[in-house]
Amino acid sequence: MDASSKPTTGEEHLQLLQSTIPELIKKAEELKFAKENRIDLWLVLLYATILELANGACRLVSSTEPTGCRTLARMALEAYVDLSNLMTDNDYVNFLDVGCLEEWQKTFRLAESGNIYFRGLCDVPGFHDEVAGEAERLASLRIDGYRILRVAERFERARMSDEYRGIYHWLCSDTHNSLRGMSLRHIEYIDDQTYEIHILKDEPVDAQLPIMSALLGYLIESSKLIHTRFGKGQDAIKDIEAKVSAIGETH
Repeated sequence: MDASSKPTTGEEHLQLLQSTIPELIKKAEELKFAKENRIDLWLVLLYATILELANGACRLVSSTEPTGCRTLARMALEAYVDLSNLMTDNDYVNFLDVGCLEEWQKTFRLAESGNIYFRGLCDVPGFHDEVAGEAERLASLRIDGYRILRVAERFERARMSDEYRGIYHWLCSDTHNSLRGMSLRHIEYIDDQTYEIHILKDEPVDAQLPIMSALLGYLIESSKLIHTRFGKGQDAIKDIEAKVSAIGETH
């Protein structure tokens, strides 16, 4: 881009992400929480995950080889939905715990059955005690009505059904190897008889504007929730919001 030319909306969003994410990461690393509080532990870990995923997506976009950025943005959105639900419903942590416990029980069973990737776990001291303890806790949670929530349910609980049917569906097109998504990424039809195949197609930054706009939204909202709960960093979030508003006003 010529130094005298005005940056595009996409370029401004990318620049804001590139300057904002390191600042938010630094503030997140200063958070203080009670690690024995499962809600606070989940919140901090989900927020850290959102920051990492947003950073990864931003790097892909800035490389002009953005394949994978939608998948990372989708994961960031899922983490934001869980974080948002935890902020409004303390019991939501039990739904998250059920998901983790069920996955670990599957891993434990695979280890005990001799799966080559997990069988080494059986030799870890205390393995069988951990399996039994987690199985007991999982059974207790199930008795109390907790289960793995479908993705749509998680969005509904966060009052984000429109996002589920809209941007989430769009972001999934890359993750699930959608024919439409892959065709748009790899095939360019010149006319009825002619086409070109593209791999690592060089795309302008503005082509990923919806993703960058969404990431900024997740970062702002999750940062507000986290720093309000833990009492730090609110001024930085207001500054980011003001910069995003300024972009909108100039385009």
